[in-house]
Formats: sequence, structure tokens, C-alpha cells
Amino acid sequence: MPAFSNASSHASRASRAAIAARFFEFLERRDVAYCVAGDDRALPERIAGDIDIVVHPTVVDELAAHLTDFCAENDLHLVQCLKHEVESFYFVLCWRDDDGHLDFLHLDICGDYYRGARFYLSAEVVLDGRTRARDADGTPKSFYVPLASRAFIYYLVKRVDKQSLDERHGEFLSARWQADPAGALEQLGRFWAASDATAIAIAAALRDWSIVRSMFGTLRRSLHQHADRLTGSRTSRRELARRFDRVLHPTGLFVAVVGTDGSGKTTVVERLATDLAPAFRRTQSHHLRARFGRRARAGPSVSDPHGQSPRGGAASVAKAVYYLCDYIVGFHWYLRPGLVRSTLLLFDRYAYDLEADPKRFRYGGPMSLARLVRRLAPQPDIVILLDAPPDVLQARKSELPPDELPRIARAYRTIVAGVPNAHVVDAAQPCDGVVAAAEGIIIGYLAQRFQDRHGGTHAARASRSFSSSERTP
Repeated sequence: MPAFSNASSHASRASRAAIAARFFEFLERRDVAYCVAGDDRALPERIAGDIDIVVHPTVVDELAAHLTDFCAENDLHLVQCLKHEVESFYFVLCWRDDDGHLDFLHLDICGDYYRGARFYLSAEVVLDGRTRARDADGTPKSFYVPLASRAFIYYLVKRVDKQSLDERHGEFLSARWQADPAGALEQLGRFWAASDATAIAIAAALRDWSIVRSMFGTLRRSLHQHADRLTGSRTSRRELARRFDRVLHPTGLFVAVVGTDGSGKTTVVERLATDLAPAFRRTQSHHLRARFGRRARAGPSVSDPHGQSPRGGAASVAKAVYYLCDYIVGFHWYLRPGLVRSTLLLFDRYAYDLEADPKRFRYGGPMSLARLVRRLAPQPDIVILLDAPPDVLQARKSELPPDELPRIARAYRTIVAGVPNAHVVDAAQPCDGVVAAAEGIIIGYLAQRFQDRHGGTHAARASRSFSSSERTP
């Protein structure tokens, strides 16, 4: 598997604003008609979240290829693609900035506007008459936006359907209304009865959206009724296919970080959870096992992990069976649904630990059973072993006898040597270097996964551009 390059690149010299501007220019070079839908007032200088972009439906199936080529041109890495509606894709682009930190750009690109399998607006309506965005002083910007009335209705439909309309949303809607009141009122009539449209018009003109918020329930019901009349059975089949594909090909990631005491697992997991969060919808961290989905209770730190005697044979076998049930049931009942919902699952220790360090778990049963637990437990997408010389580990943590550390370290290396997608990272280097190497492995995996699922001409070039910063068993 190729690893994400930790070296400085062309992209590392660019900000998110610059990358976004390059992307708009790229779309124009490709003759892709697009417009930025939503609150564009701060773009591209300030990008707080994702950028909503509307393209013609005929372009939707080509988005992966376009994004792949754009990333190849700019030394970026395409690490995520979520199809969250029948014609909507959420892409995440990644690179390192000049300080060596990961940076991300989120592009939410759609054709016709669907939400919850309901059809609301055609892309042709939104794109018709698109114009250059302009600064407050009238200076043209580098991207296109819809006409004011189309921007107004697109944004309002989204806010009503989400039942979310705060002060910032209201300011943007009122600004679009003021630019073309007649056109915006005409658009309102497409979705709501005259009385409701009048109430919305008054709110927009007065810049006071409290009355609209109080009418959310009624407005959304009317909106859904309008959409249901336009939505055909083919859309339902496409939505079913989309959901089925999300289950078959989860966009989350399951990572286990293992190693002896003193290797820095806890610190690395905490850093990964923070640094990689923008590539996923949510993150979860676990210690050793899923605990059947229950939150682990905080307890005192273990000062003498080998201090207690092993359990007897029967008790050890029962403990191993309990762990195996937790790994299997906890994964399928609790963890895998999280992967489908694009969750980054990070484990500090995993099923390999019972075999590598049985004394820690007071395990006195047959090692063949410990190996069986490790083999039958659901396998992570990536296993990262933090490895360092015994003297380094002993200097960091002296809880284990000096003669035990080399044995445990050898056991981990032997185990992960037979594990697919396992990587060994030098944990003797400074923490920032360990984290960067681990991040490189994960970003490289995500980029390769995208290519395997979506193909594209970028695959071979990506493999050559990634550099390896870890030892692979």
C-alpha cells in the first residue's frame, strides 16, 4: 500500500483558499458548468466548512474522474467520497501545509437537488443565468454563483427541510431577496401557497426570520408534499441502491494501534483522532475491545501490569471466549454501523495483545486459544505497530521487568508479520515523527481505497508520488 508523502509538496505551499480557486479554474478548463450554492460571501478567502457546488446532472458520473485528475495536477490526495444523496457527493481532499500539519478541503457537489430521496430543484434551474460572484465593492471573484432568486430558493429549501435557520442564514437569504424580490417571490410560489409565501417574503424584507422558524413544521410538510409529487419510483430505486452500496462499502476506517508499554500508543491515538477528524463524519476511540458498545469506565492506571498471578485454566478459557464474543458481537452490532456512517474507529490495543502479552491479562490458558481469538476477531483496516529498542521503552516506562520487554516486542513483530495492512513505525523517534508516519499510512490507505473503488487515471501516478515512511513487515 502506498503511503502519504510527508515531504513538502506543491500543495503544501497553498492555502485552502488557493486550492479552492484552482479547483474553480480547473472546472472552467474542463468546460464544466457549475455554481457555488449557499453562503458564498466569505469565499474563497475564508472557508469555514464545506463548499456546496451544483453541476449539471450529466457531469455527476464524471466527478470522481475530474477530482482524481485535479488532485494529480496539484499534489493533493483524495481521501474520501461519500455519496450522501442520489446525486450528491462529498469529497475530502488532503495535503500537508508548510508546518507539516494535515489540511483538508471539503467539496459537496451535487446535480439535481435531492434530499431524503425527494426531488426539490433541478440543477438546470440553479445553473440557468449563473453569474460571477462579486465582492461588496462589485469586484468579480473567481467563481460562479446562481442568480439571486435561484440562490435564495435553493438555500431556503435546504434550511426549511433541515429545520435550521440561524441569524447568519437569515442575513444571507435577506441579501439575496433584496437583490431580486420579484424573482424570489416567483420562486416561492413554486413550493408554497400564497399565504405561506407572503409570510416568507415579509420575513425576508424585514430581515426578521422568527416567523419562518415558528412555521417550520407547516412549511416542511408543504415542501415534502411538493417534492413527493415530483419524485418518481426510479428515484426510490436509486436511493435504495445508494444505501446498499454504503453498507457494502463503508466510508469509515478501523485502525488499531498496538505495541508494548512505553511505545506511545495512547498519545498517538489521541493525535490521530484530532488530526484526521476532518476526513470523517465522526471519530471514536476504544481501548482493547468494543465492550459490547458500552462506554468504558475510567479506572486507575496500571502500575504493575504483570503483578498478579495468572488465572486458572478454566477461568482463562472463559475470559478468552468472553473477549472473542465481545470482538465479534461488538463489531457487528456496534462498530460496523459506525463505519457505514463514516466513523474513524481508533483502538489503543486490540485482539493481538492477549497473544503478545498474556501476563497483562492474567491469561493462563492455552496459547492456541489466544491465537484463535486474534484470528477470529474482525480485522482492522490498518494495524500500526509502534516499535522501539527495549532500552528506549524501558526508559519511558519501567513497570515491566527489563527481560520482558524484548520478548513482548518480538511477539508483536511476529504477530503483525502475518497481518494484512500491518505496518511497523519506529517509535523511538520524536512523537511528531511517529504521528506523521502513522498519518501517512492512513492517508495513503484512504487515497488507495478511493482509487480501488472509483478508479481513475490518477492511480498509477499516485502510487509513484507517495513515499514510504514506515517499515512494513
